[in-house]
Amino acid sequence: PFIGREGELRFLLAGLRRARAGSGGGVVVSGAAGMGKSRLLAELARRAERRGLASRWSSCGGGESEALAPWWRLAGEPADGGGGAPEAGAFLALERLQARLERLACGQPLLLLLEDLHLAAPAALALLPDLAGVIAELPLFLVATTRDLGLTRADALGMAIAG
Repeated sequence: PFIGREGELRFLLAGLRRARAGSGGGVVVSGAAGMGKSRLLAELARRAERRGLASRWSSCGGGESEALAPWWRLAGEPADGGGGAPEAGAFLALERLQARLERLACGQPLLLLLEDLHLAAPAALALLPDLAGVIAELPLFLVATTRDLGLTRADALGMAIAG
């Protein structure tokens, strides 16, 4: 049973409902290690599935050589973006990610789950504000987790993803 995070889950389900209505968005869930962030995402994914919504999972900090690997995985691409998308080509990578996310969201709303944002490479974090703008225009709901890093970085990430 899912106990103790009902308020947070209701908040996330409201974001999911907005995505189903065509208005995308995102939120960053922060907290100390072991506080149930992953469990909260798992419950959200389970409830989304019961409502007929697909979800995609990814995580940061897996030691990939490609800094944008977490974003590529969320978009259903190989971790290297299919090749030819070096970090120096961030604008091209953003365009490819946007096109892929648009195709994914074409048929139905989609839940995107990204864990361990605090471990993301700087290049992956640098795309976050632009991706937040893309996601806001599509029936997508992005939920990212991060360790509680204090107000400065967690607030910055939250503001960037909220658009």
